[in-house]
Amino acid sequence: LNWLDRTAPATKQGISWGVPWPKGKLKVGDPLALAGPGGKRVPVQTWPLAYWPDGSLKWTGDAVSATPETSGPLELSPGTPAAPATPVTWKASQYLGSDPSFSFEVNTGAIRCRFARQGSALIQSLYMGDRKVLENGKLVLVLEDRSEYESKGVLREEEFTSRIKGVTLEQAGPVRLVVKVGGDLYSAKSGRSWLPFTTRLYFYAGLESIRIVHSFVFDGDEQKDFIRGLGLSFTVPFKEELQN
Repeated sequence: LNWLDRTAPATKQGISWGVPWPKGKLKVGDPLALAGPGGKRVPVQTWPLAYWPDGSLKWTGDAVSATPETSGPLELSPGTPAAPATPVTWKASQYLGSDPSFSFEVNTGAIRCRFARQGSALIQSLYMGDRKVLENGKLVLVLEDRSEYESKGVLREEEFTSRIKGVTLEQAGPVRLVVKVGGDLYSAKSGRSWLPFTTRLYFYAGLESIRIVHSFVFDGDEQKDFIRGLGLSFTVPFKEELQN
């Protein structure tokens, strides 16, 4: 394997890709190891993506926490994978106190991220060490109603926020951890809900970054419902003196 531009990433980042395998080469459950130049072992996580008719693996998914030192070429082969120095882990809410509002916490070694069971927040809170840096991370949307624009020149706007209906741990590390959040967008003003969404958050061992992939189904009226703005907002807790 090699990087597309033959150079490792300039900054630390999570990388995932797929590898095809010949029929009969790998059995389900066979571990895979990744090694760089000189046989230097690189922590890797693998999972099955597709199978041959005989049950052997046809495709695997693979992930690493890449750094500028993760130079190529790299070799992926059967063997025991190296363990990351700081594996990404998670803890259920019963091990984090009695607060019933959140379901579990993800820890990459660089950040800790808490997820709510319900409510509007995709991310309940985010910590670096013991310092809370973000909280109440929610989807926000502005709907523009153009139903009376042609006749009266009137545009109406309505604000919606995410409403969480389910949080699932899809993949649990040690190199990559994936959290799936499902729900829809809701307006407290009108009581309307629409745009059912799925958001996946990807965490990698030792990294401060989170990769977020958001998709939704447009179930509105294409003649009058127009999305003016869609984004992700956080509350930032300030603890300094007021003038700072």
